[in-house]
Amino acid sequence: MFNESDMSIEYSRIRQLLEQFTLYGEAEFTIVFGAIAEDADYSTWSTPDDDFSKYKESGFFNLMQHLLSAFIEYKSQIILLENCHGIIKIKQRVIAIEWVNKKVADDAIASIHERDNVDY
Repeated sequence: MFNESDMSIEYSRIRQLLEQFTLYGEAEFTIVFGAIAEDADYSTWSTPDDDFSKYKESGFFNLMQHLLSAFIEYKSQIILLENCHGIIKIKQRVIAIEWVNKKVADDAIASIHERDNVDY
């Protein structure tokens, strides 16, 4: 179910967080995230070079994780929890958010691991 208002709120919250950490216009990353169970969720990040360390040390990572959890909690009220998976792509000033099923999320994670040469 696509709701333009929801997407606008999600986009706005992500942009606000990027601006709070002066990352809007500079950040570049992909996050695949979703629900594992009612009280558990996951995220896989792909960032260039050492950006992930910068995001973790600044506190951005922790606040983004809370934001992702809030997105999942809200979405699970509208769609089935097992379908609460998303992909966020940030490239400078472009923010793309897509809600997907588990298979698409799993494929995106596999692609990230392959691209970043991660064994799992």
